[in-house]
Amino acid sequence: SARRAAAWLTVLGGVSYALLWATVSALISIAFAAIGFGLRFNLSLPSLLMALAGLLVSLALFAGFGVAFASAVVIFKRGGSLGGGTSTAFSLLGGVYYPLSVLDRPLRYLADLLPFTWALNVIRGGLLERHELWSQFAILCVATALVLPVSFAVFSAAVRYARGKGTLGQY
Repeated sequence: SARRAAAWLTVLGGVSYALLWATVSALISIAFAAIGFGLRFNLSLPSLLMALAGLLVSLALFAGFGVAFASAVVIFKRGGSLGGGTSTAFSLLGGVYYPLSVLDRPLRYLADLLPFTWALNVIRGGLLERHELWSQFAILCVATALVLPVSFAVFSAAVRYARGKGTLGQY
């Protein structure tokens, strides 16, 4: 008899492709900024290792969030706007487009609570600002260690629920 892949593993494969594509696109944009606009990086070994480790841990963390959003899709049969809205909010509040110092105090507190902000700070700190943010990197690692197993468990429960209701095939 053929073995079925675990549901969470199937979703992780789909999410991994999207994250890999986004990473390649970002690297192309960074190369363009470096070549075309003279963007300079701190290329010391500790800074490069911090940025790389921050990127890898961030990818794992956001893959976990992607699996959690997939759970909502399995249960409610919609979720595109939830994921899109969340990524937009993370970008706006995470410091991608402007410094966090321009935000009002309540929004700044919210931004400081977002894992996206921690990830961006760790990667940016290593590559651009010539310092490593070990405390934020540690928090990022702890968040990843918590989010990944919880998101896989939630997704497995969502698939079991949808199978029980007979709605799993409604896509």
